[in-house]
Amino acid sequence: MILDGWGHSPNPKVSAIDHANTPFIDSLYKKYSHATLRTDGLHVGLPEGQMGNSEVGHMNLGAGRIVYQDLVKVNLAVKNKTLHTETVLVNEEQLLRVLNNLLNNAFESIPEGRKALVSFGLRKEERQSICLVLLNN
Repeated sequence: MILDGWGHSPNPKVSAIDHANTPFIDSLYKKYSHATLRTDGLHVGLPEGQMGNSEVGHMNLGAGRIVYQDLVKVNLAVKNKTLHTETVLVNEEQLLRVLNNLLNNAFESIPEGRKALVSFGLRKEERQSICLVLLNN
């Protein structure tokens, strides 16, 4: 049995579940073996430290493996120096989704003291170069 939204907190003082009266669930814990799953960060294909959600949980449980999200795929490819071997994103909608995810998280990853983030790309169909400069003032 999987309880969506039911969690185990490392700090029982702030856990609504630990404060709730749950005799049926408590009886299941006593009667049957059980385990907990990590549902955050790289454990479910999200950026490190990011809390999971139902969509990510269902995807990972259904696949039976870690399903890396777009931003994590790019970050891992850069970290592992395999970006140049990755399959090209051929669907413009997918590319825009990846870029949107990257830009939404970009400023959080700019090291202290840096003033700009520069990104560039090429639209294959129209052979147009795209250069984006984001200033972090």
